[in-house]
Amino acid sequence: MDQLSKQQLILLALLVSFVTSLATGIVTVSLMDQAPRGVIQTINRVVERTIEQVSPQEAATGKAVINSAEQLGLVIKNVSASIVKIKDQSKDQIIGLGAIVTGRGVMLTDKALISANGAEAVLADGLNIPISVVQSQINGDIVFVAPRVKITPTPVFKAISLGDSTVLGQSVFSLSGTSTLILGHGLIIEISPSQNLSNSQPTLIRTSIRSLNTLPGSLLFDLEGRAIGLYAPSFSSQDSLVFFPLKGLRTVIPVLR
Repeated sequence: MDQLSKQQLILLALLVSFVTSLATGIVTVSLMDQAPRGVIQTINRVVERTIEQVSPQEAATGKAVINSAEQLGLVIKNVSASIVKIKDQSKDQIIGLGAIVTGRGVMLTDKALISANGAEAVLADGLNIPISVVQSQINGDIVFVAPRVKITPTPVFKAISLGDSTVLGQSVFSLSGTSTLILGHGLIIEISPSQNLSNSQPTLIRTSIRSLNTLPGSLLFDLEGRAIGLYAPSFSSQDSLVFFPLKGLRTVIPVLR
């Protein structure tokens, strides 16, 4: 033993421990074979009750995770029906996104997307609708648009819900993409004043969502599916998407006659 190195002593100890455990297992199995039936039944009942006490907690945790994922999937499906793609009529290509905010077809999007060349909104069902501006922020980036002509039969406009509450650390998600919608998920990591915005929009919402070719007009949502922000490209980076808050926006949505 004195001639063994420290590593050899450790290996020897592990070998002895393994052999001891193996011998203990063999003896236990042998004793169980020889034990009376009543003793074996008692041991089995103890093991079963132990499993029953532990399993519900683990099952509940797993179920909660599954339900949370399923719920987010349902929220995204519901929200997607209200998202529109903005198409430049002169180029016949998708240049951004927007969202339906009233059942009469009023939509909001980024002001920069609406040009003199004309624009169309592509609904979730693929219907193309020519749109025009009905109201625009003077010192902001939000514009309200609506169908430029009467559509027959009248399309079903599914209005999105607007939210007012934003807190630091809040879980949020965004949707963007041209052909298919891409999910971005993260947290609100900063709610900060911006020197470049008017008093009507005093803050910016910075998130941990990374840019995935995010389009202008993309919206930020809370986990209930309420729209809480409009993508702000000029303030965003590859590692952090920034959004203009939509707080209080429902009070200024135009009403179509």
